Amino acid sequence: MKKNFILLIFVLITFLPAHKVLAQDSAWGEVVDSNGNILYDQMTDQGVVTQAADWMPSITLPVVGTVSMDAEYHSYVTESGNTVLMPTASTLFFMTASANESGFLAAASTMGTSGLSTVNSDNGNVVGFASLGAFFGALTGNQDIGLPTSTNSTDFFNQVISGQTNIWSLSPDGIGNFLSSLLNPSLKDGNLYTYMLLYTPGQCGSTPAGCSATQLALTATVVPTSPPPTVVATPPPPTICPGSSVKPGAISASASQVAPPYPLVVGQDPDKRGVDVDFSASVAPTIYTYYTPVPIYGEEEKKCAKKPCGTKQIITGYTCKVHTISYPECIASASASMSLSQESRDWILNELSIRYPEAYLHHPNFSFSGGGCVFSASQDHVQVADPGNWNVNLSGNTSGTPVSGPRSFSRSSVFSAWLKEVVIIK
Repeated sequence: MKKNFILLIFVLITFLPAHKVLAQDSAWGEVVDSNGNILYDQMTDQGVVTQAADWMPSITLPVVGTVSMDAEYHSYVTESGNTVLMPTASTLFFMTASANESGFLAAASTMGTSGLSTVNSDNGNVVGFASLGAFFGALTGNQDIGLPTSTNSTDFFNQVISGQTNIWSLSPDGIGNFLSSLLNPSLKDGNLYTYMLLYTPGQCGSTPAGCSATQLALTATVVPTSPPPTVVATPPPPTICPGSSVKPGAISASASQVAPPYPLVVGQDPDKRGVDVDFSASVAPTIYTYYTPVPIYGEEEKKCAKKPCGTKQIITGYTCKVHTISYPECIASASASMSLSQESRDWILNELSIRYPEAYLHHPNFSFSGGGCVFSASQDHVQVADPGNWNVNLSGNTSGTPVSGPRSFSRSSVFSAWLKEVVIIK
């Protein structure tokens, strides 16, 4: 009985004198075919959705009290992610009465049936068969009233799916299929559907059914992936070269008696020959050595759009270059001397004085002056009067260099001065 009543109301509403139609774009090609059939099998059925809405009326009932009516729709999602809502007749009535608040004017496009008026959004995108609710909205000032400027089209559904806009028809070909298609969910849900509202994927969040997984994937913000970082050919790290070094120059020095081979004390030498002594010192340059890395270059083909584009030099490694600096060094100070050994002194003053009571130390110490970067203090014919062992000594300091400090040195040698004894025979 209920189904027969719904069918009766459906027929009364849809078969009004005229069917005025506007269409926005080819998005409707996923909803209806050229014969007016609604393509339910090609859309995802999200079922009946109810929504509490301020723009829906409240009814006061005895005992029960005030009851708010919910907005109710059957929701579908097309392959491209558009949402298609079929509001019930009562919901559509109050939607058009509050066209802004209900989201009626927000639809990208509409399509439905009415014999009294057409419906256009503020920007002309919301179009369709005007419903009875739309007529009410037009009367209350929420919609514009009037026919589209385009001509009456009996080939309405072909023009809809081809993307034409602002078309309408009093009796389009395929209207029977369209009304039959609307009847199916009406009977199934126990509601009356005469109108469809189409929302783009980006609008799904504001529709009662929300966004499906497909729509979320379509509307997900695509964060541009950063281009892969440019690979910069960094040269290999410099080879670890040896550390710097300082090689101090060798110190050459001598302190010696050079002639004669067997000197006599001058008191017994009729020629007064004496001794020749030599004192000398010098320093070889100090060598400072250090290393620096030197890049080794190779060739790499340039990357460019057009071939050939030549090559460029790149660093493939390093080698070490050795550098040496020679710093001269001088003798800064030196002292040269010659002295009779302590043993010889004791021998003269003790043992020799027994034989020669007048024996004494005549001249046991000598010093010699000299100088120069290369030090020299040689002396010939030094008159040695005391017999015994003589120590020839040289000591001093070098000047140092910018890379090394001063150094001390000493050299020594021994020679003997002879005493020719005369045995007195009593």
